[in-house]
Amino acid sequence: MEGEFRNVNVPLEFEKEVSILVEKLQEAAGDESGFDKEDVELLRPDAKHLDPGTVITPVLSMAGVVAAWITKAWFKEYVLPTIMERLKRPSKKFEKWFQQTLGVRK
Repeated sequence: MEGEFRNVNVPLEFEKEVSILVEKLQEAAGDESGFDKEDVELLRPDAKHLDPGTVITPVLSMAGVVAAWITKAWFKEYVLPTIMERLKRPSKKFEKWFQQTLGVRK
């Protein structure tokens, strides 16, 4: 899908949570949501040619339509339970970062 894309650097401490978020968004893709699976991805830069000790962060890339589609209710119903199930820990810090970074609507 063409249009504006938003790229957000993901703190390394949230990489697993963002991977789950991307997975859930790709599951939601389709006619009903108005976006395609390719409209959201987690980019992990190639570190082969960097100096040892160089830290590079993954980048969450999503089309504007995806960011506009996400609601706080959807996030709490579909993303947070999966994070709890897989990572066995609450993620209030991630939730706050995500909502502030993307300006998730209610």
